[in-house]
Order: sequence, then C-alpha cells, then structure tokens
Amino acid sequence: MIRELRLQDTKYIQQLNEKSLGYTFSLEETTKKIIRILDDSFHHTVIVYEDSETKEVIGYIHAEIYETLYFPTMLNILALAVNQKKQRNGVGSKLMLALEEEARKQSILTIRLNSGATRVEAHSFYYSLGYDSEKLQKRLMKSL
Repeated sequence: MIRELRLQDTKYIQQLNEKSLGYTFSLEETTKKIIRILDDSFHHTVIVYEDSETKEVIGYIHAEIYETLYFPTMLNILALAVNQKKQRNGVGSKLMLALEEEARKQSILTIRLNSGATRVEAHSFYYSLGYDSEKLQKRLMKSL
C-alpha cells in the first residue's frame, strides 16, 4: 500500500538506507531528519510502500522541490529504496508513479534525479519508466 511517511516508520527507513542504499546513519539521527522533513512537507515529499500483510515499510521515495533561477520548478529525487528481498516486484515502479502523480498535483512537470555511474541496473530501471540521461556530471563536495 502506498502512503505518506509517518514518524513510526523511522526504523524501517533507517534499515532501508543501510541495507538497500549502503548508508549507515543512526536511528537517532534518522529520527531527527524525519521530524524535520515532516515539518517541511511543502519542500519535501516522502512516500512509503507498506506491506499489506506485515505492515512493514518495504520501500520509500524521497523528493524535494528543486527551485532554480533558470528552469521551471522540478522535483528532485533524493532517495529511492526498496527492501532487497522485495525488489523486482513492482514496488519501486509504484513509488515512482506515486511521486509523478504528486508532482502533477503540484503542477510540477519535471522530475530529476542523480544516479551513480556504476549503478547500471538502476539506470535500466529509470529508463524503463521513461527517464532519460541528459548530461554527464561530476558531483563535487567539500566537508566543512
């Protein structure tokens, strides 16, 4: 079942981030982030997929408003994670379609995302949903 994020989903989100995305982030810090994101629902959209039998969150998608001075407003996908045991069952596609519907409700006509160059399977998934690669980029960061 597709639904909005709830604070009670924190442990599932933390586990998905670690096991499916490879990001180790404590339950305490994940809780703090979820509280902030729930308080800023104008800029953030988080949709979860709950298993109808177990009531566990087995996938989620997180996007934020992407506002620039040179392009119409977009949604920027920050994360898409599905429990590895539940992948290839349509959960990711359902989450992506739910996000697209949310974008339409907000009169947003473009969704963008970044995906690591080595994530070839993920690229195939996005291409199958009609997404296209428009340019090559490097992600540059500086820790402060």
